[in-house]
Amino acid sequence: MVPSFEWPNLILATLHDAWMTGDQGHVFLHDGTHLSICPSLRHLPERKIRRPLTWLARRLPGVYFHLTGVDHENHAHFLMQHLPRLLAARKHLGEPDGELKVIVAPGHKRWQSRYLNYFGISEDRIVEASVGTICVEKLLYVPMAYGNTYLCNPRFYREIRDGFTRNIPAVAEGALGPILFISRQDAPDRRLTNEAEIVSVCAEVLGSVQVVQLGRLKLDEQIRLCATARLIIGPQGQGMGVVLFARGGLFVVMEYGENFHLHGWCRAFCDTASALGIKTLRLISGGGFDASRDWSYPADKFRQELVRLRDLVPTLFPPSS
Repeated sequence: MVPSFEWPNLILATLHDAWMTGDQGHVFLHDGTHLSICPSLRHLPERKIRRPLTWLARRLPGVYFHLTGVDHENHAHFLMQHLPRLLAARKHLGEPDGELKVIVAPGHKRWQSRYLNYFGISEDRIVEASVGTICVEKLLYVPMAYGNTYLCNPRFYREIRDGFTRNIPAVAEGALGPILFISRQDAPDRRLTNEAEIVSVCAEVLGSVQVVQLGRLKLDEQIRLCATARLIIGPQGQGMGVVLFARGGLFVVMEYGENFHLHGWCRAFCDTASALGIKTLRLISGGGFDASRDWSYPADKFRQELVRLRDLVPTLFPPSS
C-alpha cells in the first residue's frame, strides 16, 4: 500500500502581551484565554496545564518566536518537528529578521543554540523560558507543522539538511565515504545489548566501521561524518535523526519487533531519507525487548541481510573496502 501524506495549512499567530507558562510554553492571551490551536496540546488534561501567575511574571520586551512545546527535550523531535515551525515563520516574515529572538525551554538553550546557529540565530538571540510565567510583549507562534504522520512537509527537511551541510566539501569522485554505526550505548534505555557483535558482523561483511556516540562528538564533526558517509546504520532511537545531516549513500534503521509498523519514528526516519533522495532500508529483529527495554538483534540474521545488501549495491561496498 502506497502511503499518503497530508500537512496542515500553517498559521502564524502574532500575539501581544501574551503569557507563557511551564517548560512547554503554554500560551495564554492577555485576557487569560488558553491558546490551544496546536493539535499536539490536545492530549493534555486541562488540570495539568499551568495557569499564568501574572503578578509573578517575568516580562520580555520585544519580538520573540515561541520554540518550545511537546517533546522539546528530544534532539530528533526538536529538529524534525519544532525547527520547521521557525523556518515556516521566517519565510513569512521575510529577511532580515535581526530583531527576532527565540524562546526555548528552560535548561535546553545550550544544545539547541548549536543547531539554531546554522540558521542564523545567534546565541544572544535565544532566551530560555521559565518553569513559571513570562509575559511577552510580542509573541510569534506557529503550531506543529506535521500532519497525518510524525513528519512535516519535506521542503523543511531539505532546507534543514542544506543549512547544516552547505559548507561540507563533497566526497571526491571515486572515493568512498565512511561506514558509520550510530551507537546507543550511552543512552539511558533501549540499548542494543549485542552492539559489539553487530558492529563486528558489519565490518566483516561491508568493511571498516566507525562507531559513533553522538554525545562524544561536536556537532560540526557529526555533520561532517554523516554528510560524507556511504552508509549510516544504527538501532532505533533519536540518534537516527542524523538523517538530516546525510547527503547520499544508504541509510539503515535497525528496529525491534516481529513486524514493521506502518507508522512510528523508524518509518519517519526512513521516509525522511527518501524525501532527501537517499536510499534507505529498515531491518527488523523479529523479537521484542527485555524488562529494561533493551534488546538484541540476531547476528546470523543480520549477517545474511548485510550480504544481500552488499550484493544489491556493489558500488558502495566493493571487495577491497
